[in-house]
Amino acid sequence: MTSLTRIALNPHTTAARADLADVDSLHKTLMRLTPDNNGPTPRTTAGLLFRTETGPDPTLLVQTAHTPDLTALPTHYGTARTIDLTPC
Repeated sequence: MTSLTRIALNPHTTAARADLADVDSLHKTLMRLTPDNNGPTPRTTAGLLFRTETGPDPTLLVQTAHTPDLTALPTHYGTARTIDLTPC
């Protein structure tokens, strides 16, 4: 299963601003959405790919190999929606 998650960031939160300013911080935040048991190559196993859409309404597009655990996002980080990309 492959999932695509769109996160409309809340730029008023410290966590979202910090992640927009530092890609390493953003990567750590997004890896929290994946399962813990990802073996020796966690990012590859998680299938984590992400893209930042900047502008007045900053957005993250996040692809993962599994359904992400959106409860792992920081409080008030943003609004997220996930869709399944697995072909029917």
